[in-house]
Order: sequence, then structure tokens, then C-alpha cells
Amino acid sequence: MKIYFILFFSLCSIVNFYAQQVLSAEIFFSVTYKGIAPDELMGMPKQISYLVSGNNTKQTVVTGETTMRVIANADSVFLANLTDIEDDRVGILYYADDIAASLSIFDIKIKKTRETKTILGYPCKKYIITVYNKETKEKMKDIVFVTERIGGEDVNFLLYKGLKGFILSSQKINGDEITTMTAKRIIKKEIAPTEFFVPEEYTITTYKEQLKQDK
Repeated sequence: MKIYFILFFSLCSIVNFYAQQVLSAEIFFSVTYKGIAPDELMGMPKQISYLVSGNNTKQTVVTGETTMRVIANADSVFLANLTDIEDDRVGILYYADDIAASLSIFDIKIKKTRETKTILGYPCKKYIITVYNKETKEKMKDIVFVTERIGGEDVNFLLYKGLKGFILSSQKINGDEITTMTAKRIIKKEIAPTEFFVPEEYTITTYKEQLKQDK
């Protein structure tokens, strides 16, 4: 099962929510699966957390002894895929041209609907997104609920560029497989800018270097 860079989620203040927009927060999601074989579910996350500050996001997934983090830095236009396995800390760094090349194989269409609902006190609009892989000919549908009260204007600068607002619910349908992510808790907090840069202790390979190694 393919894991798409799903780089979303920033939050709003519960107090005086309608009067102001929250640009900095931590959010926790539950993840459920349907139509996936039990052996394939081993190691799949049941929870995911995000740090969000403006247009920058940091996703953290813990499975067993492995911690995976995806930093999407819109200010500096890079994406870092970091992995911790015990004392081994490695990562792959994608720059703007690498991101564009990686996404060029996808044809993404975003359709707004009239349906709305409220998640954790935040008004959300429903969008239906189709992601077509031009190489494999596979199509994935993503049904999302987005709140414009969360995050910066370009928080979806990667996969769903142009989608305004932060996704609080996502149901990805890939054939018979369904993966659902739902926001369960939102904490408004100040987040240090250093959270969205790669720590020095990681051994980093650039995307272009990784391509050469894979040949």
C-alpha cells in the first residue's frame, strides 16, 4: 500500500475560535483501515501527530522501535523524510525541483462540494480529490473535510497545492483499500522554528544522491 505525502493540518483556538485563526498548534489523528490483509497491517500506524506553524508541518509516526518524521518546510521549500531506528538516524532531503519531479507523475483534481460539517468545533468544507498516477495507471480518491480556520494560505503546498485550509478528516480510497484519518485532539501552542529544520544528528542523503545509489 502506498503512503502519499499527506502534508496538512494546523489549528484554531477553541476560545474565541470564530474571531481568530490559529497558525501554530499540535494535532493528533486516529488512523483506521479497511480492506487490507492482516499481514499487511502489521507495522501500519494507528495514530499520527502533526506540528503546524503557518505553512510548515511536521508529521510524526511511531511504529514499534521505528519513528518516522516528515518535515514539509514551505518557507525554505524543502521536504525531509527522517527515520529513527534505535540509534540510527537517517533521512532523505527533497528540494523544490525534486518535489516537482516527484509529483509530475500525478494528475490531481480537486472538486469542492456543498457539504459541510464541524470537527472538534471547527467548521469544515468537503472536497473530493482524485489522484491519478500516470505511470502505474492507478487512481486514488481522497475525501477530505477542510477548515479554513487552520494554518497558513499555502499549508498544502505539496500534494494538494491550491487547496485552501487544513484537512481535519481524510478518507483515502484505493481500490478496495480504505484508510481513514480523523482529528481527535487539537492543542494550540507555540512551536519553535527549529522544529521544521533537519537536526544535525541525522545522516542526510539528497533525493538526487538516492537516485544514483538506486541505479
